Amino acid sequence: MRSLRSPAVVEAAVAATVVAFAAALRVVGSGSGLPLPLLNPDETNIVPRAWELVHGGGLDPGWYDYPSLLFLLVAPSQIGLDAPSYGTARVVAILIGLLGVAAAWWLGRAVYGRAAALTGAVGVAVATTHVAYSRMAVTDVLLTLGVTVCLALLVTGRLEWAGVAAGLAASAKYPGSVLAVPLLVLNVVWYAFVYRIQGALEPMQRTVPAASAGFSRFDASMAPPEVAPAPITVWISSMNMMAFGCASISLTTCFRRSSKSPR
Repeated sequence: MRSLRSPAVVEAAVAATVVAFAAALRVVGSGSGLPLPLLNPDETNIVPRAWELVHGGGLDPGWYDYPSLLFLLVAPSQIGLDAPSYGTARVVAILIGLLGVAAAWWLGRAVYGRAAALTGAVGVAVATTHVAYSRMAVTDVLLTLGVTVCLALLVTGRLEWAGVAAGLAASAKYPGSVLAVPLLVLNVVWYAFVYRIQGALEPMQRTVPAASAGFSRFDASMAPPEVAPAPITVWISSMNMMAFGCASISLTTCFRRSSKSPR
């Protein structure tokens, strides 16, 4: 049993406090204008169609200005209601917003540690735009959640699940398809650069011994996927080693030339 003062328990308590604070900010004011959709006119495009999905309309909303993921998420909140309910739809929106705060914690924790996790989560929790749109049953905060989760999965090396998150982000709002770019870059880096760089550098290592100084420590380039570190970490590490290797060669050449120069 973990002590209540252990770092993991303290971290979980701080994260829960941030999410609870974010919930308070989002719940206050979420009932503005009800039962009319006065916070955002886009609610009239989403909530009635979500209501129709569970009242005989089928899974196709028949309207494609936005993708249908939010319609599907809001639809269960409309079950058993005689008319579209913007209030219950906003409950779903608030939950999505809180997941966005938690995802910001996860992303910061994965990249830079606890301090970044706290900074990122608090920043999202109090961000005016995020707070406001978390009170509305519209697509923007769901897109933000999908992007954040995708980036967190990318930096932790879970490329396949990052692809799933990118697809869900694009299913929330079409600009989420831009996530295909970092996915493609990271896949190319991981499968082309990391796995093949050792073989490409072998001729250089034979002719310029100093060039192999950094790469001789780069065991991750030959590691299988299940034990290899996250691709972004490996890419940064390898680029740093390349830079230091090239710098050492340049400095050595410079000093050799200067030592032979006439005085």
